[in-house]
Amino acid sequence: MGFKVLLINPALGKDARWDVSAVTYPPLGICWLAAILEKEGYEVKIIDNELHKWDKEELKKEVQKFNPDLMGMVVLTIKAGIVKDLTNYFKKELPYIKIVLGGKHVTNVREKVFEMIPNADFLMIGEAYFTLLELTKKLEKGIEDLSDVNGLVWKKDTYIQINKPRADIRDLDVLPFPARHLLQDLTKNYQSDTRYLRKPSTSMITSLGCYYRCAFCDHSRNVRFFSPEYVANEIEHLKEKYGIKEIHFWDDVFMMTPKRGRELANKFIERKLNITWSGHARLDIITRNPDLVPLIKKSGCWYLSFGIESGAQKVRDFIKKDLTDEDIRTGTKLLNDANIFTRGLFMLGHLSDDKETIQETINLARSLPLNSANFNLNIPLPGTEQYDLAPIYGDFEVNRYENMSGHGAEPVFIPKGLTKEYLLEAQRKAYRTFYTNPKVFIRNSKWVLKSPDSLRKYASKFITIITH
Repeated sequence: MGFKVLLINPALGKDARWDVSAVTYPPLGICWLAAILEKEGYEVKIIDNELHKWDKEELKKEVQKFNPDLMGMVVLTIKAGIVKDLTNYFKKELPYIKIVLGGKHVTNVREKVFEMIPNADFLMIGEAYFTLLELTKKLEKGIEDLSDVNGLVWKKDTYIQINKPRADIRDLDVLPFPARHLLQDLTKNYQSDTRYLRKPSTSMITSLGCYYRCAFCDHSRNVRFFSPEYVANEIEHLKEKYGIKEIHFWDDVFMMTPKRGRELANKFIERKLNITWSGHARLDIITRNPDLVPLIKKSGCWYLSFGIESGAQKVRDFIKKDLTDEDIRTGTKLLNDANIFTRGLFMLGHLSDDKETIQETINLARSLPLNSANFNLNIPLPGTEQYDLAPIYGDFEVNRYENMSGHGAEPVFIPKGLTKEYLLEAQRKAYRTFYTNPKVFIRNSKWVLKSPDSLRKYASKFITIITH
């Protein structure tokens, strides 16, 4: 039998967030890892436990059925404690399986992950697409010296060996399409609860990294794009293989530049892809390039989300959001006038927030022509500029990873002069103030009344928000 690799996407804890009601999008990162391994002839299995929600015993049975030589798990900061628990469990129950960890938390914390999760065998730092392949080849051949696998942190005898960093992939078009076929029923189990106009829908990533400098963000600043032709080919593949009618683009910023936005929109139109799509945008790009709006609308865009973060200019300046009141008001109006569904993303509890600036955020959200709004509590994540500054500006429980959720019950950061109780009540007030605004009801009526399914999905989301 050949060398087998199992990739696991661990499930969030039951109480981690209240705003996520269903598995929405496939885990494209590990699907890419799997595709690269499969291309080299390895047998790969994906367990997306965000879908299954299996406990440890059930997971163990599935692992034993596949009997892998190497097990990989993706680690987000909020899942660090869960991965630690799973790693300890599998090392005790199935000690012959090597365990490798990767993901943003591993990249941001690096070798310190071994302090929290000493039972892991390997860590992958940075873009792990080819790190995992090289590691797999070495282990298959029984090679013990792994010092030439760039991007790897591993244990050599009693020492932690930190290899040279791995350069980011320059040409993303060398990557195969993600191995979505290894997921369980893509078009049945991976449908958003509300963010779709047509079904079946799925998600894609067309770029890596972000040019912008927000102090709360841990994204790479090294931006690279899949070519428009590659993107169009992947959409064609999804239409032909799965019957996909709608795409959610999960890029950090889908239209990273006006040029990129025009290239993709024109390619969708030229290729007559006939999809509806949604993604994340920046209001300054929309405001300064109003010609983009009818173009993206023609290409199938019906929904855009965008970070506004704060209603106070001094707070946006502090967090390096590089967004003005004019950008916000003009951009949202342009999109609303074009009948594009708009979702504003806000945060409460920035390092420099106080009661006055938080109220400004609530007021701004209510005043804008938005269809939807999200009010996260600020989380200073490892790898962000604000992570090291947070203890100076307030109380920060730096290691309480399980609560590093913008919709959890226990804030991990509280700005000076504020309290946990105030932040939680401010979040409730923000949602209550926004979603009980008659203008929001009127604005959304055209979407709600499109079909019985539309009425169901928006009613369900509204009840979830108001209940909490």
